[in-house]
Amino acid sequence: MTDLDEYENKLDELVTDHASFPRVFFYFSELFRYLAEGEDEEKWRSLYRLALKTDHLTYAIVIAMKLHDVKLLEEVYSKVEVGSPEERQLAFIMAETQQRIPDFQSHEIMSGSLRSSLHLKNAEFLDVLEPKSPEDVFKTHLVETRNMAGFDPPAQVDSILENLAKTFVSAIVNCGFGTDTLILKEESDWVFRHKEAGITCAVAAIGSIMLWDVETGSSSIDIYNYSDNPFAKAGALLGVGVMSAGVCNEFDTAFGLLQDHLNDEDTLQRCCAYLGLGIAYSCTARVELDMLPEPLMDPEENMEVVAMSALSCGMVFAGTANDAIEQAIFQVLNSRGASEHITLPLISVALGLVYLQTGSAAQKTIEDCKDLPEGVRDYTAIAIEACAYAGTGNVLVIQHMLEMCVEPHKESAVLGVALVAMGEKIGTEMALRHFERMIQYGTPEMKKWIPIALGVLSVGNPTLGALPFLSRMTHDASKDVCYSAMLGLGIMAAGTNNGATAKLFRELSAYHAKDAKLLFICRIGQALVHLGKGTLTLSPLMMDGHLVCRPGLVGLITFAHVIAHTSDYLLAHHQFLLYTLYPAIRTRCMTVVGDDNMSKEVSLRIGQATDVAGLPGKPNVVTGFQTMTSPVVLQAGQRIEITDLEWEPISDICEGVVVVKKRVSKEDNEKAAKSSKTGEMDIEEEDEYKNEKSPKDNGKMEVD
Repeated sequence: MTDLDEYENKLDELVTDHASFPRVFFYFSELFRYLAEGEDEEKWRSLYRLALKTDHLTYAIVIAMKLHDVKLLEEVYSKVEVGSPEERQLAFIMAETQQRIPDFQSHEIMSGSLRSSLHLKNAEFLDVLEPKSPEDVFKTHLVETRNMAGFDPPAQVDSILENLAKTFVSAIVNCGFGTDTLILKEESDWVFRHKEAGITCAVAAIGSIMLWDVETGSSSIDIYNYSDNPFAKAGALLGVGVMSAGVCNEFDTAFGLLQDHLNDEDTLQRCCAYLGLGIAYSCTARVELDMLPEPLMDPEENMEVVAMSALSCGMVFAGTANDAIEQAIFQVLNSRGASEHITLPLISVALGLVYLQTGSAAQKTIEDCKDLPEGVRDYTAIAIEACAYAGTGNVLVIQHMLEMCVEPHKESAVLGVALVAMGEKIGTEMALRHFERMIQYGTPEMKKWIPIALGVLSVGNPTLGALPFLSRMTHDASKDVCYSAMLGLGIMAAGTNNGATAKLFRELSAYHAKDAKLLFICRIGQALVHLGKGTLTLSPLMMDGHLVCRPGLVGLITFAHVIAHTSDYLLAHHQFLLYTLYPAIRTRCMTVVGDDNMSKEVSLRIGQATDVAGLPGKPNVVTGFQTMTSPVVLQAGQRIEITDLEWEPISDICEGVVVVKKRVSKEDNEKAAKSSKTGEMDIEEEDEYKNEKSPKDNGKMEVD
């Protein structure tokens, strides 16, 4: 008997019934964090088999997603009846994580088609349907002004950047609500108040406002496809991709509209078409998108098109370790890496995304990076290693990253520390301590990366530990550090409506009022705090922290590298790269649905999650709870229990969309059993009467 067989036998002894499995799952999921790389997969598979055996399909599908095994997903899905509450629950979980079974791409729930309607229903219940204007976010009336007699005159703001800032704010705050006060306002010419690339961003903002609502949004964007302005056309292409992020509708709108523009004469339109496909089909690895790497094969191709093509390949085929894609991107870096073009960091990140969460499978490519030109060698190797171990908490990789941080040209390893440590409590605390020392003793180049790393480490969770550091860095003498600090602060508080962070941004807007570029970046960070009016988040941690969503990682990693080069991208002619963040956007609300897939008001308990792994008895899984009615907004570190006596949840983990069914009491069970038994007896008596009485009667009649 092998060690694995003995391990499974011990698990079988521990789990004697359906109720005991969750305790075993929590205990072993914590233990598996400390296993060496490669030793945990078989252990997870054993736990998966035990989940199926005890009929805990929610835990089984979480483990299957953690292992990124499509065959296991199909096995779990085959265990349930089509149309049953259990089947719909599994489909909702797959729609949220954007991991789908190939044969069910058009499934109404699994395709993500219901995400928009549920989002709007939650907004109606929470009373946040009314669109917010940029002024509602800025709250300039609360900002203390010092423009009185004897003080400096009012600052002259660059109107181009001011208009673009308002566009981004409106798009981010009203994300997914289908209406705003600027861009979609009737008889508004707001789009054409911008110039060049600003027009592209303004049209693409429609895709943000119409997020997940592909049918309605297509008609709103379509009018710009026929515009004489090439920048508006490019924005329409990007807007379709943004709008379709995480949704695979039956008409395949994004693929149908964007593939025809990959070979347009206009460079910006080609760039937006490639990027739009990457955002729309992030982590899907669709075979039909095999045309994406074509620009990588042409040594004479425009570098901006090459970069968008590489980035799109990285986003679509993230985590696949696809050899053909890897070789194509590597060849571009090898042949054109010495050009010092501003888009080279994006190509390096694209290569890293191909190996997202693949672990040791990326080691050969990391070694091959030594042969690349000096300008991209270190940056690419660090990007690949950080992506390969993102969300794993691997201590050895974190140590290696810390060693590289102090070496010249390897400062991006700071971000790698945050990516690897995120989601693991002890690793996060230790990383925060290291960043504190780096702020004190680090190089100026390193300081640019630290606020980005802090934002990624605590995304959607503005902790008191990280907030003071970011607050100080927003006043740094280096503008690059200020840019990173303000956007890192925005990521950390994204979608939380955090009062302290919002107040800090209002103070920063007054402090940096004279500098149009700093004010522009400040406005974007301020908008992120109010993402989706507080109903959306950027956090990739899902299912009670047991799962890291890959599309969420793709959006965070890409945008983090865009922030690190803010002067070249967001403050130059590539502002549309802000939309690389959109694959990471998902809802913060916990929604309860019934048989009709419509939101239900169900009584529940919400409070701080407690660690119950290994505790005896039946400890409370939440503490300091409140009794509320669904839907509710889930804060970082909180957990939910459904306490309604009428409804029973299908999912073992109450997060995202939870399907419920009517509870059956003991009395109802007894009545049903009795009724069933009575019915069976009646049928037997009737058959006996027919078999015995009828022939005798017939005989008597014949005799007579």
